[in-house]
Amino acid sequence: MIDICNYCSLKNECKNKTYIVEDCSRFNPDFEPITKAAEIYSHDKQEWNSVGTFGMLLHTLEDYKRNRCDENQVAKKIADAEIALDQLKVIYNCRRKALLWRSDKLKRLAKNLIKEMIPHPDESSKGG
Repeated sequence: MIDICNYCSLKNECKNKTYIVEDCSRFNPDFEPITKAAEIYSHDKQEWNSVGTFGMLLHTLEDYKRNRCDENQVAKKIADAEIALDQLKVIYNCRRKALLWRSDKLKRLAKNLIKEMIPHPDESSKGG
């Protein structure tokens, strides 16, 4: 078993102690409807529903930038997109892999941020 928290993706240090196991719904009650939806509805239908959900999020973000909607509407569409992502993880049986990739990508982002904070030697010698 890989000890990665369902909520914060921390390995072994999480105070929630909600680790991923084969039956995710045992530890995360929010996961049960997502699993059931994948069982009841066809995978093809769920995949297309996800595509539509992501498109609606993009449209809402555009509306927000143009002052046509508020943060509450953006938050609602983000929640829809998160559910759609969870459904895709069930459909493709890749929840663990996605968490591992997420962890790797967050580490890479942290390294890039550190590089951005350290001035480049050429820039510091210019004397602005």
